[in-house]
Amino acid sequence: MEERNNKTVRTQTSLSFGTISVIVTIVFVILKLCHVIDWGWVFVFLPVIISTGIGVVALLIALTAMIILYFMDKHDRE
Repeated sequence: MEERNNKTVRTQTSLSFGTISVIVTIVFVILKLCHVIDWGWVFVFLPVIISTGIGVVALLIALTAMIILYFMDKHDRE
């Protein structure tokens, strides 16, 4: 906690799923390059692939919902 002008300010650090997946991937790459793990490169980059896939799916769902709402609104105006 930090003290500023006699007020207590709390700072929070939030890690998102994407940030965690990047950190895990960096650790896996380092372990792979140091020959600690003998995984294929696909498995090393799997955390980033999964988080990217989740983001793409969420984007497609949002886009689909926007298109449906657009046509429903257009249909209601007629």
